[in-house]
Amino acid sequence: KYFTALNLFLLGFFISLLISPAPVIAAASLSGTTATTDIFLGGNSSIIGARWENIVPEAEPNDTIFFKVAVYNDGDTPADNTKVKVDFSTTPGNQTANIHLTAGGVTEVTDTVTVPVSGNLNLSHTPGRAVIIANSGITRLTSANDNLTTEGINIGTSLPGRENRIDVIFTARLIEVLTSTVTPSPTDTETELPTTTPANTPIPTPTPIAYGYAVAESQLSLDSITTAQTGTIAAPLTFPVTIPHTFTNSEPGIKTLFVKFFYANGTTQTSQQSLIYSPPPTVTPTPTTTTPLNLLQNPGFEESLTDNWRCINRSSFDTDLGCQQAAGRSGNYAGGTNAAWMIQEINLTPGSLYCFSGYIRLETSQAQNINFGVVYRDSSGAIIYIPGTISSISDASFNNNWVGFRIGLPIPQEFTQVPKALSLENNRQASFYIDDTSLTEGACQ
Repeated sequence: KYFTALNLFLLGFFISLLISPAPVIAAASLSGTTATTDIFLGGNSSIIGARWENIVPEAEPNDTIFFKVAVYNDGDTPADNTKVKVDFSTTPGNQTANIHLTAGGVTEVTDTVTVPVSGNLNLSHTPGRAVIIANSGITRLTSANDNLTTEGINIGTSLPGRENRIDVIFTARLIEVLTSTVTPSPTDTETELPTTTPANTPIPTPTPIAYGYAVAESQLSLDSITTAQTGTIAAPLTFPVTIPHTFTNSEPGIKTLFVKFFYANGTTQTSQQSLIYSPPPTVTPTPTTTTPLNLLQNPGFEESLTDNWRCINRSSFDTDLGCQQAAGRSGNYAGGTNAAWMIQEINLTPGSLYCFSGYIRLETSQAQNINFGVVYRDSSGAIIYIPGTISSISDASFNNNWVGFRIGLPIPQEFTQVPKALSLENNRQASFYIDDTSLTEGACQ
């Protein structure tokens, strides 16, 4: 999260702290019953620990006054087109802000906040800093749609129930109204300028450079920090300064930060800034998936079969009877045979589990068994066949239909001799074809 010290903007909008105790705002009914007072309160941002009040104390020139309207609907039906409008005193002296709360078919509700002042001061609305806080979230107005002092702002539909309260917060500044007097011009006279003696001009002491800062969420915590805790500010210090900070409490609302700048000459400077905070939405990272490596060569049979697949009899690895290509499930070709075994020699890790998957088509309606497994020679030279965990497909209804299969292949520890191969065993000597095959390490998913 980021805020801008000594400026009124953080995340696009800064406001001064107004510490609010347990709610003191009574209900404003928009459903026709009599409204009580105190739906409208104010506070002085220049006072540490200021509270929402009907009469804002200790106001001085250039102070920013915050105002809050609490909108309730104590009726039984929604109040459509609820509007909030404010008008300020038009003459200098003690200032008032008058709120007008209206909705379709509902009697207007009004309330007043008084700002006692001394001198020629006027409250001046600050457009573009109003916010609407509702259950649906926080809406910040811009200078273009902040119509509080003209036709008012439409905050939408006020739903029944105090849990559906809507707050509207806005600001105004106390501006000194200057009175002008006309001073007659003096009679022009010729005045001889005195002779000046040149003197050495003193070199001004350079402004100290801030070299670091500390951030806290209370004045007490900030006072306990005696050295720069975080960050480095490049010299010379210029404002606004962007300082990152993560709030300990991520709930939305009005929050205050206290900043202390540390200077090279040993001095410090503190600043207090407040904001209406709304946490950013939580972003759930998109999980990444990794496609397992297919260990087979020419798994779709689009290349020549002679370099990868062999079709042999059970008695020998050495005699290749030749595999067949036919129309494929995808692409141009599938691979198959009517020989005893269709194999691809491949290096597999003894003791590991593999998954063999793909699609098979039987070329006859006669039931036949096609077994899936691995084949190798043992230390004596004998050819050993190890079936998969699902060892066969046998169903006359598979006639000329592509059927998917997924077979677990546990590799024995003695799978070390050569040749060794993935094997499809044809028990009926009728033609079968396979396509889109895959052999991956690990259990079948």
